[in-house]
Amino acid sequence: MNTTFNVTPALRGASNATACVVQIIGWCSFSDGEQTGIILGFIALGLLGCCCYCASVKEEKFNIYR
Repeated sequence: MNTTFNVTPALRGASNATACVVQIIGWCSFSDGEQTGIILGFIALGLLGCCCYCASVKEEKFNIYR
């Protein structure tokens, strides 16, 4: 079923502005669940990077003292 709604650009902009406050292109097209998953993914990636860095620094210090 193809339904066309007559919405003026001003109304369309107002509804988009209130629905999504993040100013990233394309961010508002994701659902709430997808946005949460993306944010959690970046947090997990940061934690993994920190863990890998700490493990490599600890290993280098261990090898220096032997």
